[in-house]
Amino acid sequence: MNTKNQQTAILNYINTHKTITVRQAFYLGINSPTKRISELRQDGKPIIDKWENGENGRYKVYSLEV
Repeated sequence: MNTKNQQTAILNYINTHKTITVRQAFYLGINSPTKRISELRQDGKPIIDKWENGENGRYKVYSLEV
């Protein structure tokens, strides 16, 4: 999957499910989700993140700013 397709997959997932995590992005076949999110931000997409606490530690949840 090329870079643009990965970026599109992330945006589609966020639009459908409201949020995405790195693990969820890996399941979509995106090997460098933080890099793709950084690229989307550079392109002007209003992606925000927040830390969550889970059973296995902390992780970031990404979403679109409303």
